[in-house]
Amino acid sequence: MNPFHRSPDHSPEEAAASPFNPGFAQGCAKPSAKDPPSSSRREEADGYYKIVAVLNERWRVIECGGDLQWILQRRVGRRNGRARWRSDKYLRTKKALIRFVHVQAGEIDPVAQEVLENLPDWFGGEP
Repeated sequence: MNPFHRSPDHSPEEAAASPFNPGFAQGCAKPSAKDPPSSSRREEADGYYKIVAVLNERWRVIECGGDLQWILQRRVGRRNGRARWRSDKYLRTKKALIRFVHVQAGEIDPVAQEVLENLPDWFGGEP
């Protein structure tokens, strides 16, 4: 089991202390009382539930809402006082994800690098 993957049964305290925040597929589940108060199912939201890793202040990796791929996103501004994110690359393999992270994002947090290295070779397992 991946030591960086947590089930949706995490506490808000675990989510706040983590560089990533797993969650629910868009349209598949409604937020519950267990969800952190700032959670969102919109991929552009700062509090999106399926954050895999926050790379640095400008870049992050999320799982798409439909559970199809990883998305490399960059911060593009603010909406309602919160950061807004724009999807830049859509990737199914860990190799491509890591390559684009280093090309696009520059220097990243060592914990985020470890999270990326522990992802499966393909999103969702085998192709």
